Amino acid sequence: MKSVYIEEQGDVKVLTYGDLPDPIVKSNEVKIKVKACSINRLDLFARAGEKGVRLNLKTPHVLGGDVAGDVIECGDMVTDFFVGDRVVVNPHISCQKCKNCKLGAEELCLQSNFLGMTSNGGYAEYTTVPFYNVVHIPDSISYIEAAAVPTVFIPCWNMLFRKAKLQPNEKVLVVSASSGIGTAAIQLAKNISGVDIVATTSNLYKAQLIKEMGVNDVLLHTDENLNKKTHGNNK
Repeated sequence: MKSVYIEEQGDVKVLTYGDLPDPIVKSNEVKIKVKACSINRLDLFARAGEKGVRLNLKTPHVLGGDVAGDVIECGDMVTDFFVGDRVVVNPHISCQKCKNCKLGAEELCLQSNFLGMTSNGGYAEYTTVPFYNVVHIPDSISYIEAAAVPTVFIPCWNMLFRKAKLQPNEKVLVVSASSGIGTAAIQLAKNISGVDIVATTSNLYKAQLIKEMGVNDVLLHTDENLNKKTHGNNK
């Protein structure tokens, strides 16, 4: 298969385009033909060996965790997915065995792996992941849109609904609201719980974009009214 891979960490010159063997599907996995794979900062750090991501990689290594594509093969244990299904991948691969996983808190897995970090990822024609790490993509969402979801929307979902257990009568403060995490938090909080949102950002241009998302209370983070707007709970 065609891939973009690295054999050492460094600047962009370490990225190599070439052929690698197709991944082999395990019994609990699906094989995906990659249609889109977004790039996040973790990919950049891992490629460069920065921000504590000096990995002991088995090379050649394929980066890329945020994958969307089509299922083209299923392992023997897979029953909920079929060849031709459009799917997006949750790159945080839990062990399904530790105490946190057994309690339903897979995001806190004690032995987790990450697609593109500890296993070959989506900078390739094909990749394989456990079936419990894929989700069907609705027809209304493109592959490119779906590939932009995992890194920002999954953490926000965990924070808002699994940890904070957000309720409709509550108010949410979203800081750095123009960031990927910030815009994801706004969309989830507003569209699922319908809560009131106070958002902060760094300049008027970004503030206008956030208002266009339906947020009425948008403040610059240096605004002296921030403490008043949040009833003194902005720290």
